[in-house]
Amino acid sequence: MLNAAELEHSAVQACVDALVGTRVRLLLYDHGLAGREALLAAAARLAVTAGLPLTVVDAEALRDDTTAFLGRLGVAHHVFPAPAEAACWPTGFTPHGVLAVHADVLLDPAGQEPLAAAAREGATESPT
Repeated sequence: MLNAAELEHSAVQACVDALVGTRVRLLLYDHGLAGREALLAAAARLAVTAGLPLTVVDAEALRDDTTAFLGRLGVAHHVFPAPAEAACWPTGFTPHGVLAVHADVLLDPAGQEPLAAAAREGATESPT
């Protein structure tokens, strides 16, 4: 369960601010120490501030919780492909957006290359 109260901790807020300050548009996140909350918050802020679409790749079981969490952060619209859907991306995601990927998705070899392609495409675009 995502907990928006985690974002009130100064260390978590500092992490979010640092990530947003880099203006990176590919974020990987994992369990523990408000990692999911912090990096989703950073992705949300980057997307809203830059007016870019947000794509979150995570377990389908977390779709409703993640959608509610992002709604509280002011992200009205986002794309949430399941890991299997992301594995079907022929060339990755649209580079004109913010991509947040849960690290567990990378454990499936079928998703590794499409997400690596997305990272490469995103890295070739200059930040807005």
